[in-house]
Amino acid sequence: MPQIGDIKRGRHTYIWHACEGCGKERWVNKQCLSKGTSRHCHKCAVTNEFRQLQSELHRGEKHWNWKGGIAKTHHGYIQIKLRPDNFFYPMVNNKDYVREHRLVMAKHLGRNLQRWELVHHKGVRFKGIQNRSDNLIDNLQLISDTRHDQITLLEKRIKFLENCVAKLEVKKLGAKEIEKGGE
Repeated sequence: MPQIGDIKRGRHTYIWHACEGCGKERWVNKQCLSKGTSRHCHKCAVTNEFRQLQSELHRGEKHWNWKGGIAKTHHGYIQIKLRPDNFFYPMVNNKDYVREHRLVMAKHLGRNLQRWELVHHKGVRFKGIQNRSDNLIDNLQLISDTRHDQITLLEKRIKFLENCVAKLEVKKLGAKEIEKGGE
């Protein structure tokens, strides 16, 4: 019977290792052991207690894929992760994130925003482009739900009319080219 720490060489290098959970001894690939992925046997690795321990060890800043608590949604909004001791924590969603434009407005006002209060992106710097990551305070406006619907409808109508004008101008230019060709 091998002793803990014995090495077996072949195609890969293996070390005789004891599971850190139950103490069961087995051969473990040296590379996996150095990465920390095979410190437990399969039975211990799939138990709930071990999963809970692992999730606590690899949460937030300790997680291997931590990006500083900033994430981008598929709609283009930037979200910031807040800790429970943060003043603005009551504004977070179920995963402890708050959208950056809401956080910027709340800090500007010095209070938490209510769920029914909306923060509208005015689009000051990028006319006609919905840029949801432009979260400077001069590009944000706090409004009520009905007012937001009105603003959005007006913006869509303006964009539609601008497109209609552009199409008419193209047709007008095309008609002038045809007249010139006929002369």
